[in-house]
This record gives sequence, structure tokens and C-alpha cells, in this order.
Amino acid sequence: MRTISLPALQGMLAQQTDEWFAVLLDIDHSSFQNPIRLVNDYNALLVDGNTYTAYPFEFTLPDEQDDREPQALLIIDNTDRMLVSSIRSISGPPTITARIVRGKNPSDIEWGPIDFTVRSVQYDASYVRFRLVFLNYSDEPFPYLTFTPRLFPGLFS
Repeated sequence: MRTISLPALQGMLAQQTDEWFAVLLDIDHSSFQNPIRLVNDYNALLVDGNTYTAYPFEFTLPDEQDDREPQALLIIDNTDRMLVSSIRSISGPPTITARIVRGKNPSDIEWGPIDFTVRSVQYDASYVRFRLVFLNYSDEPFPYLTFTPRLFPGLFS
């Protein structure tokens, strides 16, 4: 269950409103000097000192099915080829942080920030398509350390 702010709820339920929502993306990789910051709007947004460049994309929120891993879909316009050249220049998947904000007050986060790992990337002349998944903590070892004589000599003396 997601909670949203009262102004956002009022904007969604009003018959007419000037409220709008924007998706902010931070595409980052250890080899990038700065993250690529995009907003799906006609104008750039300044949020917490960072400028998000207006760029056309579609972001589909992850589904909440019990029988499969939640996945999100991100489709970004590939008109100027900037993103493809950045993706080709890295080794390993980038991380994408997504959040939804109210356009009138972009510092108020309505959803997120959620960090995604890129599962797959496909691109052509028109679009770049990302399949995104959450960081899978179920594959992490538990407990973090194993009790071995080298790490815990006091247990074995």
C-alpha cells in the first residue's frame, strides 16, 4: 500500500486541477562523471540543487505480483543518441533511481526514491528500452560472515 500526500490526493480527485506529477530519473554508473538526470516534462526541473533535463520517456511502475519478481519498464526516446553512447561506454549495468514528485513542489517526493538494477537494455533508432528490477537481497548470503577459524579463532580454541 502506498501513501501519498494530501495535496497530491486532492489534485488527483479534483474535477479540475493545476496539479501534475513528474517522474525524475537518475541514471548512474561508477564510470560516469555525473549521473544523467531526466524528467518527463516539457521544462527542466531544479530539485535539491540538481537540474533534471526535460526529456521524453515512459516509466511503468513495477507490478506487485506475488508469483514473480517485480519489474519496471523504462522507454526513453533515442532521438539524439546521447543515452546509447553513454550505455555503450560502460561495462556492467547502470543503476537507475526513480521518484515521482508533484510538479508544483518537486521537493515533495510522492513515490520513491527507488533504486533499480538494469536487467536488460535494448535500443534501436527510436527508443532505448530498459527492464528494471529491484536489488535482489534474497541472493545475498546470510549471515554475512561465516564462522571459520580464520575469522573467529576464539570459537575454535
